[in-house]
Amino acid sequence: IIPVANANGSDTITLTLTDSGGLTTAQDISVTINPVNDAPDTPFGNTPAAGGSDIAVDADLSWSGGDPDVGDSVTYDVYFGSDNPPTALVSDDQTELTYDPGTLDYNTTYYWKIVARDNHGAETSGPVWSFTTTAMPLRLPVVTTETVTGIGQNTATSHGKISDPGNPVASAHGFCWNTGGTPTTSDAKIDLGTASAGAFNAELAGLVEDTTYYVRAYASNSVGTVYGNEGLFKTGKPVEQIWYRDYDEDGYGDSEDSVLAADQPEGYVANDYDFDDSDNTVYPGAPELCDGKDNDQDEAIDEDCSYGTVFVSNDGLCNGYSPCYDTIADGYLASADNGEIKVKAGFYLEELALARDISVNLSGGWDSDYSENAEGQSSISGCLTISRGTVTVENLIIEGKTYLSQVETTHFAAWLHESHRGLEGYTEIK
Repeated sequence: IIPVANANGSDTITLTLTDSGGLTTAQDISVTINPVNDAPDTPFGNTPAAGGSDIAVDADLSWSGGDPDVGDSVTYDVYFGSDNPPTALVSDDQTELTYDPGTLDYNTTYYWKIVARDNHGAETSGPVWSFTTTAMPLRLPVVTTETVTGIGQNTATSHGKISDPGNPVASAHGFCWNTGGTPTTSDAKIDLGTASAGAFNAELAGLVEDTTYYVRAYASNSVGTVYGNEGLFKTGKPVEQIWYRDYDEDGYGDSEDSVLAADQPEGYVANDYDFDDSDNTVYPGAPELCDGKDNDQDEAIDEDCSYGTVFVSNDGLCNGYSPCYDTIADGYLASADNGEIKVKAGFYLEELALARDISVNLSGGWDSDYSENAEGQSSISGCLTISRGTVTVENLIIEGKTYLSQVETTHFAAWLHESHRGLEGYTEIK
């Protein structure tokens, strides 16, 4: 006795026996069949087909399945990914025979399998299927032109944005501009190279003042060139300023000779710092040349120089002798240690402060060729202060007071008495 497939439960079977003489006998037999569970069918009918290519990136997965046992329910686990075999369980216990993996990557091979499970826990794993998505379609970049900032007379800064660099990625992007409108890359442009998504900017240079310009951002790949919306701006007007004549071409101008102009005239500079624009050795910060001039314009003459003999004349000429100074103070600054300062006879309107760690001979009353100092005496209008060094003073009359502090002098007492003509109180010893 063979039961039908998938038979289960209890039943009664009547067994009838017949002999050769035609006699029969019957017997009822009770039969109970215990069912055996069959595993679900192996998943089949897959879409996309195994090994498929050029599959759309928005494709859904689908398959067929079932169970040989009538009345059994089946659920499915979905494994999906770019690994072979796939290990990522992306959906479990679903009853649907489809699965949406979302938007896939272009030109990528994916692997997937389905595991079927019935309500008794029996499982059947399907084969690993694979497919390859289509290549990314060619497309133009997407670019927009944004604001223009920092507008000057000859420059401006243009801004743009790439929202999609295209496929293939744009190999060039930047800005183009002109004065007529609808600029293209055939006009003035600046190329910033390979593009990426995001904002970008660049300075537009070489512009003409007081001029309206049109500008567009652009991006180019093998598909073509695209342009953003058109923007416009106007450069600034020239601003006039004062320019000063630089006769001696030392980079510093003459405050007495200036013009008002927007652009720098030839032979003019923007400053008026030159005290003597006829002499290119005199300007702020110039090196001292030990030439009797205040080369660096710091109100001290030859302060970095050192001479054994210096000459002083209130007319600044010294009859051709050099170095020549028109004040005793400047001569003192230029004197070397153990030097001599020869002061031509005459009156000197100055204060005299001697404060260097040197020994000098200061003598007045010299004649015009400095051959002898017998013509008379030299005198200064202000005070004399000697605070440092060793000083020998001869033939010099001080109209103001004399201040001394730890000073060694030669013939100083006689000179002091003579210079002040015996007027006690004009000398203060400190």
